Amino acid sequence: MLQAQQSATRSSSREDLARILTGVHYPVTAEDLMVLALRRRTPSEVLWQLNQLPYDRRFNSAADVAGYLDAVAAPTLGRN
Repeated sequence: MLQAQQSATRSSSREDLARILTGVHYPVTAEDLMVLALRRRTPSEVLWQLNQLPYDRRFNSAADVAGYLDAVAAPTLGRN
């Protein structure tokens, strides 16, 4: 049951993230995205995700942002 709740939460935050990234004029920085997310009253789960973005990088598309977040969220196998 916990696994189903976590899956539903991930799906919901992905939808929220997609809404935030819609209509953004790229390239943008993580700070630009955070400001936009705060203005749009984004749920805290998505704000937490956006906070994982490096502030010294420009993102060229929604796919670029999502790809980076997926890479950060991916488990690291074989590392101790």
